Amino acid sequence: MTMTLTPGDLVRRSHTAAPPASSTPAPPPGAAAGHLERLGRPVVLCDLYDRTGFTYYDQLARFDPGEIPVLLRAISGRRGRVLELAAGAGRLTLPMLALGLSVTALDLSEELLALLQERSEARGVAAGRCTVVVADMTDFDLRDRFDTVVLGSISATVLDGVGRRLLMTATMRHLCPDGVFLLTLGHYDTSRAYDRHYAIRGATGAPFDLFEHYEAGAGYRTVTVIPQQPDGDFVPVCISRPRVVDPDIVLAEAAEAGFQVTRVTPIAEVTETFRECLYRLEVGS
Repeated sequence: MTMTLTPGDLVRRSHTAAPPASSTPAPPPGAAAGHLERLGRPVVLCDLYDRTGFTYYDQLARFDPGEIPVLLRAISGRRGRVLELAAGAGRLTLPMLALGLSVTALDLSEELLALLQERSEARGVAAGRCTVVVADMTDFDLRDRFDTVVLGSISATVLDGVGRRLLMTATMRHLCPDGVFLLTLGHYDTSRAYDRHYAIRGATGAPFDLFEHYEAGAGYRTVTVIPQQPDGDFVPVCISRPRVVDPDIVLAEAAEAGFQVTRVTPIAEVTETFRECLYRLEVGS
């Protein structure tokens, strides 16, 4: 199946990647494998979020509004400070800063946070309104509390069950008593296998091939991004293997930590097998 789409949630939801077993991912299956055979050029396999792959991920993700409008509506009426987990290079951070909010952006990657700082400074954001913290979202102690915590891009499912429970505990510890945790989760039809090809364009107009392969019940998908006009002699093949996690499991883990769901807002129904929602969680009574 081949579709022509703007990047939309397709690239962003590939961010929910299971940690790679090694620095070089396994080759992609299905239609992506056939595409590589037809290229007739040497390729280099890389993770979608390593130094090579993120160049392409960032270009595609910056072109994607995704959950941003829904998130901004959810947060615009709130006061106080925001803690964003897995902030990356600021796809969500920068729009929140544009609302006048003060945001502490936490991520494991110094490189991505440096890029976020560069972009916020270029937009004239006062240094005191954008604080970056290099830390693991399952194990951090800022000795502070926030009015809102945000975790977008379905990033909770980057983690396994143990990691998600640690995440929920750390988040609860950093929320004010009347604080809100805004969390995006994806709903998948796990009963249907598929092998899809999308023609997409990045923020600069550069064309990419994106492949998405899923075997029913496998517990993960394989997402492959290949630039159509790469620089250099080798074609980068950027691969992510996102976990597929039932949102009810994540919400049960949140309830164990003391959260209760107070609102669910649909974000997008991207394909017949995937939709995304924004969950508003509050401290349970």
